[in-house]
Amino acid sequence: MDEAPDSVDAVEPPYPWQGYIHMLTYGIWGDVLLRDDEVVGIAEDLIEQRTFTGPVDNYYQAAVDALASGCPRLSALDHHDDAVVRDFLARLVRALDERRPWTRPPFA
Repeated sequence: MDEAPDSVDAVEPPYPWQGYIHMLTYGIWGDVLLRDDEVVGIAEDLIEQRTFTGPVDNYYQAAVDALASGCPRLSALDHHDDAVVRDFLARLVRALDERRPWTRPPFA
């Protein structure tokens, strides 16, 4: 029997971007496409670190990496439709690119 690792740090996730994608897509339900204004709002939240506390660069790179990964399913949540997740991430990347250069959040 294999022994458990001594710490959480000892386990490398199969896709390092998954945690960020989980945070970004947590509120998406089933096959419901987000409206463009919702995607823009999420992009602005990322840039200003209002809802998402990490740097926008981390979320942006995770979305780019996830889309390029070839992974058959981007979300680990059963209630996510993968086509909806991919659509959202592609539109989020475009919305973030359109807002470059990103401003530094006031409390970072």
